[in-house]
Amino acid sequence: MKRLLLLLPANSYRGSAFISASNKLAADVIVGVDQSQASESFGDTGVVQFNFADPIVGAQEIRIFAKNKPIDAIVAAEEDAVLLAAYAAKESNLLHNSLESVQISRDKYLLRQALVEAGFPQPFFRLLVKRDDATDVRSMKFPCVVKPTNLSASCGVIKADTVSQFKTAYSRVFDILTSFKMDTSRILVEGYIPGEEMALDGILENGILHTLALFDKPDPLTGPFFPETVYLTPSGRPFSEQLRIETTIASAAKAIGLTRGPIHAEFRIYDGEIYILELAARSIGGRCGKTLRFTGGYTLEDLILNHALGVRGLSYQREPGAVGVMMIPVSEEGTLCAIDGLAPARDVRCIESVEITVPIGQKVMPLPEGRQYLGFIFAQAPEATTVESALRNAFDKLRILIAPS
Repeated sequence: MKRLLLLLPANSYRGSAFISASNKLAADVIVGVDQSQASESFGDTGVVQFNFADPIVGAQEIRIFAKNKPIDAIVAAEEDAVLLAAYAAKESNLLHNSLESVQISRDKYLLRQALVEAGFPQPFFRLLVKRDDATDVRSMKFPCVVKPTNLSASCGVIKADTVSQFKTAYSRVFDILTSFKMDTSRILVEGYIPGEEMALDGILENGILHTLALFDKPDPLTGPFFPETVYLTPSGRPFSEQLRIETTIASAAKAIGLTRGPIHAEFRIYDGEIYILELAARSIGGRCGKTLRFTGGYTLEDLILNHALGVRGLSYQREPGAVGVMMIPVSEEGTLCAIDGLAPARDVRCIESVEITVPIGQKVMPLPEGRQYLGFIFAQAPEATTVESALRNAFDKLRILIAPS
């Protein structure tokens, strides 16, 4: 029987989805976690603790573990585990994306460099290594966006329209990284790209891209912060443009060296050009993957795990109809006291579920310092316009009470 190591950070939204998928496999699944107390969530599934904070050390721990229990495949469930998976795969000689390609996908500055070298349109960009770099604004173009090179979920991403706003944004991003005990020498400033933002999820198989979903993001993301809300698929873009998007993302993945496993790309279309903002070696974050179901009853997590184990004949065809998700944003800093209106929201036509993921009484923080959503609303209907309307109607019925800190 084959053995798969699933690297699952303790703060993952998708633990239950991946565990459910692993229980269907004809394989032994070991769950690697970064906190020992997380094992309480996984029942009888084998759980082993590894060092996620230092992927080099964690990879050595995995190699030692694999001496007694050989591993055939390794999967990172979330962004926080992709580097550990790549280091471990290299250390243990497992079939996986190269370490270099994953490092590029994980670092926004390295990604910008690689895409420019490969001829893809990109905004101007500059790495701010030290505080003094932020005082040199002679070559700066406005509006611009200041962001960490290696955070996700729009955390620390701030738009600046003026020199004064840029300096404030830089200081804020610096403080965010300091609060996370992360490297403050890798802050990126880049040109702001207007236009419509979209996302693509897919699976690479020997370098061939199988598109799982192309998402429209109907809400404008114009700053100064970038809270994502609604994702809809199938896209309303013309079919010819969808093909151009798929070709562009596949070429970009090849350019940075990604050849297998899930990818998640985010990009903007402006003045006829496709500007890739992110190209990650993982699937869509949060619980958004719950929207996707495939022929044969597969979930997104089913496809990811089976693909990693080399299962042939998987169906990458989505079930018919339109689906969507709305991420419930944190509007202010404080303590979550109540979320009323859940029953009316769940009763809205075409709503599949409304899931609250933050417990009452927990402190919450909005962007750009925060990294979490209050929950997720899911809808399904024959048409994307109906899905979008249902999501907004359900959200409007919620009454969220946050007590200021």
